Amino acid sequence: MIPWTLILKHAPTILKGAEALYTHATANAGKARAVEERVSELEAQSRESARLLQEIAQQLQALTEAQQAAANRVRLALILATVAVVAAVAAAVLVLVR
Repeated sequence: MIPWTLILKHAPTILKGAEALYTHATANAGKARAVEERVSELEAQSRESARLLQEIAQQLQALTEAQQAAANRVRLALILATVAVVAAVAAAVLVLVR
C-alpha cells in the first residue's frame, strides 16, 4: 500500500525540493543556451579567420609571383647592361687601335 499519510505529511518538503530542482534545471538550461550561442559565435569567428587566412595566402602568392617576375626583369637588365659595357669597351679599344 501507498503510505498517503506519510506523503501528505512531507508534501511541503517534497514541493520545496521539486521547486529547487525546477529552478536549478531552468537556470542550467539558460546557461546551456548561452554556451551554445557562444560556441556558435566562436565557430563563426573561426570560419571568418580561416577565410581571411586563405585570402592572405592568395595575396602572398601573388606578391611572390610579382617579385619573381621583377627579379627576372632585373637579371635580364643586368645581362643587357653587361653586354652593353663589353661592347662599349670593345668599341673603345677598336677606336684606340686605329
